[in-house]
Amino acid sequence: MSAHLLTDKSFIINYLKKNNLYTKKSYGQNFVIDENLISTLLGSANVNSGDVVLEIGPGIGSLTERLLEAGAEVICVELDPRFASLLKHHFQDKPGFHLIEGDFLKRDVYGRVSDLISQINKVPKVVSNLPYYITSPIIVKLLQSDKKFDRITLTIQKEVAQRIVAPEGIKQYSAISVFVKYYADAFIEDIFAPSSFFPSPQVFSAVISLVPYEKKVYEIEKPEFFHHFVKLCFTERRKMLKNSIYRAMKSMQADLSAEDVDNILDELEIPGDVRPETLDIDQFLRISGRLLTVFPELKEKF
Repeated sequence: MSAHLLTDKSFIINYLKKNNLYTKKSYGQNFVIDENLISTLLGSANVNSGDVVLEIGPGIGSLTERLLEAGAEVICVELDPRFASLLKHHFQDKPGFHLIEGDFLKRDVYGRVSDLISQINKVPKVVSNLPYYITSPIIVKLLQSDKKFDRITLTIQKEVAQRIVAPEGIKQYSAISVFVKYYADAFIEDIFAPSSFFPSPQVFSAVISLVPYEKKVYEIEKPEFFHHFVKLCFTERRKMLKNSIYRAMKSMQADLSAEDVDNILDELEIPGDVRPETLDIDQFLRISGRLLTVFPELKEKF
């Protein structure tokens, strides 16, 4: 493969046709054909020779090709066996190429990835053009992983990226904003049009970087409870905070009255008549921590 043909739209169309292949919308297969996008991914991730890079959903291999050219050791995880065969055909003889077939979100596949990272024994980066339909689950998996990642640089849907980096008090601020903030700093690197991909998605895309904290910035005894509680609070965005808390705790079978909620918020000096989207992560943590002291039995559920 020469001259980066894997980012040439005409070549890809003819190549897929020749090999009797087609993209599956259900797999979110949109291949990068924009050299600027690939350069932005590589530059934002600061990919250098000798780096270990995890690539989830490599597809036809346009990004894989460039990562290997940069001298990185690349661990590709591909769900679609048709494209896994293509990747093997083109890259199996390239130094530093590793392929794991299967769904990254499945325990056995993630276990194989984790074992390989342990064998290589370097802190990896993640550089991926993610299938958009599983963006959030993959980000959750990466940030909660038992493996430390140096930097996570992804192409995702623009609106999701905006929610991730949103500060409190604006419309885009949501549960995923708080979730990511608990683990990492997040930056939007650039925005790209649908024409940067083949087939073209119906949305704009963003390259986003997540930089996990070197040391924990935020901490709570049960992070799983915290994330679940925040998600429930954002379920009905227009509800007042005190009502959101009341409903969230009821859904977890916690016997908390409206008066109890008022008392807890008064104690924490957090107004109950505001919307959840006005709270920053520290306020959510304080409320969650207080609820865990009132209902220690919830610790066993998460």
